[in-house]
Amino acid sequence: MRIFFTWSLALICLGLSAQAEHPIPPLEAYGELPQVYSAQVSPDGTKLATLINVEDATAMMVMDLDGEVIAVVGTQGVKARNVDFYDNEHIIIRASETTRTEGFRGQYEYSGAFSFNIETKKIKQLLRGNR
Repeated sequence: MRIFFTWSLALICLGLSAQAEHPIPPLEAYGELPQVYSAQVSPDGTKLATLINVEDATAMMVMDLDGEVIAVVGTQGVKARNVDFYDNEHIIIRASETTRTEGFRGQYEYSGAFSFNIETKKIKQLLRGNR
C-alpha cells in the first residue's frame, strides 16, 4: 500500500512538472476552423483544389503547381464539406445547408453535389430533380 501511494505521488508530481513546461493555448484556438482543408490533387498532378475559410465564409480555390490561382468560388449560404477531382477539368463540391420543410418538424441537413468546370468557370448542380 505504501509503495502504491509513493508511486502515485511521484507520477502526479511528474505530470505537474511536464504540464508547467507547455503554455496552454487560448480558449478561442479550440473553436477556430482550419484555414485550408479538403485539399485534392488533379489526376494529372497539375492542379490543386482546396476549401478555404476566410472571414467567416468558405470558398473553393483551384491553383496550379506554381501557386497561381486559377479560380476562387464562394460557397455562401451552404456549408462546403469537401472537394474531389472527377477528371482534370471538373471538380465535385459536396455541400449542405440546414433547412426546414413544411410538414416536417425541426431542421435537417439538405446535401447535394455540384460540378465546377475549370475551363468555363461554371457550376452545375448534380442529380437535380431526380428521384
